[in-house]
Amino acid sequence: MAVLVTRPQEQGQALCRHLASIDVPAYCHPMMTIKAGTGLGSLSKQLCKADIIISVSQHVATFSHHQLTLQNLPWPQCTYLAVGRKTAQAMEQVTQQTTHYPNISDSEHLLNMEELQNVTGKRIVILRGNGGRETLFNGLLARGAKVEYVEVYQRQMLPFDSKLYVPMWQANHIDCLIVTSGKQLEYFLSQLDNTHMQWVLGLKLLVPSQRLVDKATQLGFSQTINTGGASNLDIVNTLRSRKQDLKNGE
Repeated sequence: MAVLVTRPQEQGQALCRHLASIDVPAYCHPMMTIKAGTGLGSLSKQLCKADIIISVSQHVATFSHHQLTLQNLPWPQCTYLAVGRKTAQAMEQVTQQTTHYPNISDSEHLLNMEELQNVTGKRIVILRGNGGRETLFNGLLARGAKVEYVEVYQRQMLPFDSKLYVPMWQANHIDCLIVTSGKQLEYFLSQLDNTHMQWVLGLKLLVPSQRLVDKATQLGFSQTINTGGASNLDIVNTLRSRKQDLKNGE
């Protein structure tokens, strides 16, 4: 087993170190970089009106807290939610307030949480990157909430030459691919030429939700595994179990 990790540089390298600790070879090929978002300038104004603040990734905590610190402003007292455990921990560290999260890290399970059941008339701010979480936004809007996005960071995709990289991945016996969003997956495939597409579609693909399993199947992947979350721990645990299954001959 050898794994291709497409997470941003810092997260990707951390995941590769975790995988090395369980004797799984892993290679980091970042699909994107993360930079400050266009909504940071209005962040404090929108946060002060919020009844509920939802964070979609750990990058939210980093960029938002930096902006508030520059303005010498505190995080408001309100209800905090996050898509997953790691994001919740990052938010609790910067806000010094409890941040609730679902057992399964996706928008559907977040919408099922008690804190989001009676939200008619409540102001909800979703802190995110440039795009994504439309299911969450539309679900809250349908429940009568007043929902706003704030783009606190931006994902910038990194092009690559598949004629150069795919042979390298093949030489390293890559058989697993980790991608954590639908847009990243579509972009990854868009960078491949026809001669390499079938090889990539034959890889075992690890994704963090059933929605992405379904999307990957539509795109042509035949072996897709749901890790149940996008954190490095979720991914490592899934690969540890898979390694054990291979060792047992299952």
